[in-house]
Parts: sequence; structure tokens; C-alpha cells
Amino acid sequence: MAEAATSLMDRKILSIASENAGDHEEYGVIDPQSPKLEVGQKGVGTHVTISDIHKEPLVDLIVGKEVKDSPNQRYVREANRDVVYVVDLNSERLSTNFEDWIEKDLLKLSPWEIQKIQINDYSAELQPVMTEQGLAVQVAWDPRSEMTLGYDDKAAKWTPLELKKFDKTKGDYAAFKLADDEELNAKKLDELKTSLDDLKIVDVVKKPAGLSADLKAGVRFPGQRRCAARPPVAWICRDPEPQRRRRSGDYF
Repeated sequence: MAEAATSLMDRKILSIASENAGDHEEYGVIDPQSPKLEVGQKGVGTHVTISDIHKEPLVDLIVGKEVKDSPNQRYVREANRDVVYVVDLNSERLSTNFEDWIEKDLLKLSPWEIQKIQINDYSAELQPVMTEQGLAVQVAWDPRSEMTLGYDDKAAKWTPLELKKFDKTKGDYAAFKLADDEELNAKKLDELKTSLDDLKIVDVVKKPAGLSADLKAGVRFPGQRRCAARPPVAWICRDPEPQRRRRSGDYF
């Protein structure tokens, strides 16, 4: 981000290529956000805007074609003006690829940092229900178990810290223990640690209605839990008030 901003700030104007709006197609500086843009329009440039913390634009340029036989020189114009300039500009820093603008490593952790894992085993289904306001959709939860597992560095071993199974007759969780012929699947748990380290951001979507700016669920948000669905095989959930700590932290 800093490199992109620096590449655009204080660019020295080498020459004026044109002052005529009719030449914008030739120099590739047609605004891609123009309402007059037609399908298959040629000469469309890249609209670059950099704003301050008050959302006031610091840079608002249309970057066009590269100047022939002049590497790192581009035709550009200010978004609200017709004059086309030639400036020194390395356009490689102005990528339009989403992956070039984000920190892809989602959790920024190493497998050895994970000392405790909490697994909430449940399924959820959206079901239509009739309310006073009419037909609505609610989340129907089917809880099965909650397990907290710890990893001992010295013993290089996983151990159950708390095991609870949901009792549908009582509508609550009840503690249970592993049977004598049961043990934790250490291989799967180790793979889970590694997979958390491998989580990468590949895309973003618009925040659902009902979530506030800090991603806390409002009173109208279904289920009151922040969950990301990966249907139909799994649901990945975070604690409503997660505390993310190194070494001694809970990651689930």
C-alpha cells in the first residue's frame, strides 16, 4: 500500500500529450467509472484514488497507456480534467488483483503456538417460521458435543481437558470421559494445527445485515453467534468474545 501511494505522489510532469477530451481513447485514459461507458469501449484506463482518513481524495488519477519506447512513462490525467500528461510511473505497483493488497495469512500463527483447541460439534439449518411480523427465517441448532483438548509440549501428547455431550432429554450438556478402548486421534489433531497455519484469505464478501462495524451480532442477527458456514460439511465458529493469545491462548 505504501509503495503504491509513493509511486503516485509528487509525480513530475514530463510533457502535456493533449488537452482534448476526444484524445482520451487514444491515450487510454477514459474513466472506467464513467456513466457514458459503452460495452467494448476501447482506451479505458485505470482509475486510482487515494484518500485521507477523512475520505478526502489525495490522488484521483486515470492511468492510461505506456508511452511508446519509454518504459515507466505513462499517460495520465486528473479524473475531473481533460488534460493528458506524460509522467514517470511504475504501474506494476498499481495492481488490480485483490491478493496483491491484503495480508493473506489470516491468523498469523505457527502450529507450535497452539496449546489448546475447543471443538463445538453441531449443525445448523435455516428454517422458515411464522412470526408476528410474518414469515421469517431462523437458525435451528442441533448441538452434539463440546470438547476442550490440550497439547503438552514436554510429553508431545494431546489430552482431553473437558468433554461434554449434549443431552437432548435435559436440553443441556453433560460431562463424559473416553472409554478404556478410546483415545484421541493425535494425527488428526496435528493436522488441524497445521491447517490453521495454512488458512489464507482468497476473497471478501459484503458484511451481512445485522453485524455491527466490530462484527458483533445485533439483536436481529439469527442465532446470535458469529459463524462462517462451509456447507455442507462443516461450520467454523468463534467464541462470541474471543481472546487470542500466544502459547497459552485458545484457538478454535
